[in-house]
Amino acid sequence: CVRVSGGRWERGPRRCRARLSSLRAAGSGELRLVGGGDRCAGRVEVKHDGEWGSVCVFEYDWNAPWATVVCRQLGCGRVAWSSSYIRYGQGTGRIWLHPFFCNGTEDSLVKCRHFGWGWHICGHERDAGVTCTATLCWSIPGRAEPCPWPGADAVELRLAGGGSPCAGRVEVKLRGQWGSVADREWDMEDAEVVCQQLGCGSAAGAYYARERFGVGDGPVSLALVDCKGSEATLWECDIRGWGPYKGNVRTYDTAVVCQGFSRLVGGDRDCAGQLEVRQGRAWVGVCED
Repeated sequence: CVRVSGGRWERGPRRCRARLSSLRAAGSGELRLVGGGDRCAGRVEVKHDGEWGSVCVFEYDWNAPWATVVCRQLGCGRVAWSSSYIRYGQGTGRIWLHPFFCNGTEDSLVKCRHFGWGWHICGHERDAGVTCTATLCWSIPGRAEPCPWPGADAVELRLAGGGSPCAGRVEVKLRGQWGSVADREWDMEDAEVVCQQLGCGSAAGAYYARERFGVGDGPVSLALVDCKGSEATLWECDIRGWGPYKGNVRTYDTAVVCQGFSRLVGGDRDCAGQLEVRQGRAWVGVCED
């Protein structure tokens, strides 16, 4: 364990163990994110004794509880991704805080269990960074809404490979690049959110893209999506992976067919018949593998 006190470095495992019980050390606990171009993205810094310093951590998983607490404390929504400093620049001053356990429900980072102000067992190479969902902005079909801060990229949704705006492989534009949505448990609730967001009515079908429209050739933008079906946008669902990711995950690229661009023909009643989707000016059948 390391602490800077009066310009001197102090080490000692006994002192570290003693500090584990000091879980509510005094200090302002004010947070900010720096180096990310927005108040809801950047390297995490905390204010103590009137001075800003870094927060170092060892856990950078997508659902790292400390990151959830940071985004909540700043009023920045949920975690889009958490990472080390490398996205936002490395700190050079004090390391004020090393939280070693958060359960994710705390309303401020200093309420997580930590070693105490100025005590840490990681260096600036483990400075924490986070991007919260409040940094994201989105568009509706045909109109990209301006983002509320300079230089931000709109997060957009589209269906590709189906020949129409309301049928195809689900793709999301993230950080300026289009990519697929991969989910091995893609279902009608997930598809419903996509169709409603695109103004295409309710979902008629939820598929793996390889079965209907082919897999994507770009990165994976989102992975492991779980929607209730009532969300206004796809990114309001529970998303376990914000990309972009690269790798052999094309098996689970997702696709939808929406009712707004589909019809049933040849049946003896309204809700029976061959499913067709609109491609350009023509209606074409959807085959079952």
